[in-house]
Amino acid sequence: MSDNKQAQNLEDQLEQIKKEGIEPPQDFWPVIENRLSHSEPLAKKGRGFWSGAVAASIVIATFMAGWQLSVPKSSDNPVTGYYLLAEKMNAEQQAQIYSMRVGYETAGYRQMNGNTEENLTQLAFAREEITESLRKTPGDPNLLELLRWVNEQELKLLSQSYTLTKTVQEI
Repeated sequence: MSDNKQAQNLEDQLEQIKKEGIEPPQDFWPVIENRLSHSEPLAKKGRGFWSGAVAASIVIATFMAGWQLSVPKSSDNPVTGYYLLAEKMNAEQQAQIYSMRVGYETAGYRQMNGNTEENLTQLAFAREEITESLRKTPGDPNLLELLRWVNEQELKLLSQSYTLTKTVQEI
């Protein structure tokens, strides 16, 4: 029954408001006009710009700090002469392999089937690993000699993998 009494009380109050009407205690239009003509919104826009600029600079500073922390420091693994020599040897090896392949194929040779490509891939992987080891452990001439030997084996395997195809026709 209390819900019924509350509902009846609410309806009575609504009827009373409809009869009397709702009147504000004062006229608000002059206050509204005064605030619209006043320059306070311009001041707030200026603060919005500066707060946006501060937020953007914080985002940029955070990004730069993260980037600096993710980049390895050059003092951790300095580049040595052995590493630079290994990089030069690798570049020359790639050029020599390319010219050998083009030369053999132009001369009419073809590569034999088998696991030659797999072995060449393994040797190329070994070359990359040796080069990375030279970067991490500077000053080891044995690694440089091992790299030279791997490059030599790769060239030998490549030259042995090609055979001459019979393209001569009998007349």
